[in-house]
Parts: sequence; structure tokens; C-alpha cells
Amino acid sequence: MKSGELIKQLRQERNIKQKDLAEGILSRSAISKIEHGEHEPSFDTAMKLIDRLGVTLSDFERLYFDRTSMSLLAQYFTNITDTAPNNYHIQKIESLRKHGHQNTGNDTVNDIYIIVENYKDLSNKEINMLRETVLPVWHHFEKIDSWQKTDLYIINDMLFFFQLTDAINITTRALSKIDTTYPELVDLKASFLNNLGLLCLLNAEYAQAITYFSQSIAQAKLVHRYDISITAKIRTALIQQHPDEIKHLLKLLADLDDQELLNRTKHELALLKRRTMA
Repeated sequence: MKSGELIKQLRQERNIKQKDLAEGILSRSAISKIEHGEHEPSFDTAMKLIDRLGVTLSDFERLYFDRTSMSLLAQYFTNITDTAPNNYHIQKIESLRKHGHQNTGNDTVNDIYIIVENYKDLSNKEINMLRETVLPVWHHFEKIDSWQKTDLYIINDMLFFFQLTDAINITTRALSKIDTTYPELVDLKASFLNNLGLLCLLNAEYAQAITYFSQSIAQAKLVHRYDISITAKIRTALIQQHPDEIKHLLKLLADLDDQELLNRTKHELALLKRRTMA
């Protein structure tokens, strides 16, 4: 069930008219748009509506989705590593999906499944085809006035599928949200910058890429995210054509005892070398 549908259900169960629910908060027409899924209210507005409906936020969340499955899904998704999708967590998400946590009507759940499917198809389909698949997800987030934590993780993981100019604009908005509302998400900020740097690298905007990688490294150091800082340094060393530095950094990455990340980084390096030499 979508949030607007739940608001409508609760309003009707309590015999509250749209104009009474809207009074002093927003217009009756805005309530209608929310209930029909044409607009997503800001967090503050949603809290006012939930309060007027006479339910607590925890009760609203419990009705909105199966809390256990959604919590697990969000946990697995936000742990798909910030540098590349992690097979373990992708498999866990697929397991949840196979056991009935799909077609829920919950936009966030459906968005996560779409992004995961695209990551699985990265090696099999053209990026433009995958971009078309992601666009509906982005159109959903465009309507949201204020992104929440899970929203930011989803946006970060779909950043790779955007055109560079769009990705820069999206990242600027996301970083602003992190700075003002979620300053504790320093690792996510580092990840956004690292991913944006990679997108610049793929578009041969090397000076811009180095700038973003440098900013990512600085943020990653604050929270001891060595995986992010090392991958950003490796990408920088590739641009600057420092093979000895790359070898040294790969050894440091190996010391983190994450064989999957090491393998993905080596695979990425091989692809990037072919691309930059072409």
C-alpha cells in the first residue's frame, strides 16, 4: 500500500473529510493529489497529517508496510557496499523477494528491487537500456520534497545510471540534505563523491574526477572507511598513470580481507584501463 492510499483509508475510517484533514496544513486539492499518488508530502507535512488522523508515527509505519521485511530489505540494501554492489546482500534481497516481499505497492520496496535488477544486468545490457529502467524510479524521487535516509541510499546506488550533468545536480542536492539533516551519514557522503568521481572518469572529465575523489577521500578518513578512500585513490592513480601506486593500493585493499571487493576493483581497473586507452 502506498502512503497516499493509507492516508485515504485512515481518513475514511475516521469519517474525516478532505477539507477537514487539510485545514491549516495544505489545500484540499493537495490532499487529493497525495491520496491519488500524484504528490509526496514533505516529512513535516506528513507528520501533521498523521497527527490529525489520530495515529502515531509508529502505527502508521506498521500499517504502511511489514516492518520486519522492510527493515531487513533496507538493511541489506544500504550494505550493498558503497563502492560496488555486493553479491551477498544482493542474494539476501533476492531471497526476500522470492519469499513474497514483492509487488507490495510500497514505492521504496519496488525501487530497491529495480535498482538491484539493474546492477545484476550491468554486464549484460547497454547502460542506456538500464537508464530507461531507472528513470521511473527517479521520477518518484523528484516528487519528494524532502529525502529520507533510505531515499538517499537508493539515489546513491542509482547514480551510475544518470547522465553526468544530471548526476552532478542530484549529488549536490543529496549532499545538501545530508549536511542539513543527516550529518552522521559521512560515509554515505564519501560514497556519493566517489561514485560521482567514477562517473566523471567514465566521461573523460579527469580533472573533475580527481576533485571529487579527493573530497571523497577526505570524508572517508573522518569515519575510517578505508574501502572508500582506497578505491578513490586507485581511481585517482589510474588517471594520473601511476602503476606502482595502484599496486601498493591494491595490497592495502587486500589487507582489508574483503576478497569480493578486491576482485571487483581489479575487474573495474581492467575495464577502465581499456576504456582510457581506447
